[in-house]
Amino acid sequence: MKKQTLGIAFLILITFLFCLGILPFLPAQIPIHWNAAGVIDGWCDQLFLLLFPVLQLAMAAVFSLIRHIDPRRKNVERFASTCNVFLLVLCLLIFGMCLITAISAWKPDAINVPMAITLGLGILFAVIGNLMPKIRQNYFIGIKTPWALEDEDNWRRTHRMAGRLWFTAGLSMMLLCVLPKEFLTACILAIVLAIALLPYVYSYALFRSKRTKGENND
Repeated sequence: MKKQTLGIAFLILITFLFCLGILPFLPAQIPIHWNAAGVIDGWCDQLFLLLFPVLQLAMAAVFSLIRHIDPRRKNVERFASTCNVFLLVLCLLIFGMCLITAISAWKPDAINVPMAITLGLGILFAVIGNLMPKIRQNYFIGIKTPWALEDEDNWRRTHRMAGRLWFTAGLSMMLLCVLPKEFLTACILAIVLAIALLPYVYSYALFRSKRTKGENND
């Protein structure tokens, strides 16, 4: 776990140094938003680039805080390594967005941004799906349905199902990133909606099934 923590710290430092190093070579205004067609429609001062390492640092601070304030912090400590892997991947993707922003500032049409974002989200979802079954009961990370928080078996089965769902969604997004830009936004929204809602429905279905069996036994 120490190696993972050092890796995260090193990546945040690299991102910060990269941003400082290229600031003098960037135009005064840099792109910060692209529409569904991949056309830049939002600009900001070049200092905006420094928000990327700040965001990485903020994410690391939040994950560290969770370990201390969660009432089930012993459970959190048991999957701390899993959190670090997720944080490392998240920091890598933030660095990727930093690179995309810098390159697009120099040459706006150099990168197919919708494709890059879809691919990045696909990687993130696949990683989350792979890590999901390792998450123990807690109040901050994972699929925190009221039924899963009350029942450890519900939590375990919900996260196992959600893990498969998120991993499949991630692979699907990696494949779909080659679609025309016009279709990507709709595909992303549909996939995100599915992976957000289906685990909740599944968790409730487990709760109902268990309660029905209990009533029948009585």
